[in-house]
Amino acid sequence: MLAILLWVLYAVVGLVVVLTVAGVALHAMGKRLPEEHRGHAKIRLHRSAQAVWDAITDFEKYPKWAPGVTGMERLPDHDGLPSYRQTMGRNAFVLTITKFVPPGTGGTALGKRGRFETTIVDDHDGPFGGSWLYTITPEEDLPDDAPESTLEIVEIGRIRPAMPRAIMKYVMGYNAYVKKFLKGVARAFNEPARFE
Repeated sequence: MLAILLWVLYAVVGLVVVLTVAGVALHAMGKRLPEEHRGHAKIRLHRSAQAVWDAITDFEKYPKWAPGVTGMERLPDHDGLPSYRQTMGRNAFVLTITKFVPPGTGGTALGKRGRFETTIVDDHDGPFGGSWLYTITPEEDLPDDAPESTLEIVEIGRIRPAMPRAIMKYVMGYNAYVKKFLKGVARAFNEPARFE
């Protein structure tokens, strides 16, 4: 019986040592990384650019299909721009829509593409921040009854604490949340996420 208790004690102590060393190593690696990072991903959808635009700009419906989003509340405008409080579990932050160009309205610069950008303007002193640029591009030369478009998201993120910076870079990847969101968009359309 004593041998079993000693074995359990050694295992627990060993686990604590391994976790402590891993935590110190991740913290040290994270201190060497910049707070700001860039992540991006793109998917192809069997939907028109307008249908994709309508889905992803209906911000109040995000909790129904966007992974991790548990609440989206319209707030008064911030410096004249539409703002929302997005809740993800116990984290909440205020997003402002800083660009908003529906498909086909951007003139020669965007052509038929649609584009909008969200920026965190208040993270309630949280550890994360950044901006996300969404671009929807219709596929040309397809029949009207079989439209396709691509949705690309570019994230310019900021992670203040060192350990989460290392985890994002070396474990999850900088595009982890972008891909998670794009998979949610595809699921909302009952499609597989076809990354490009």
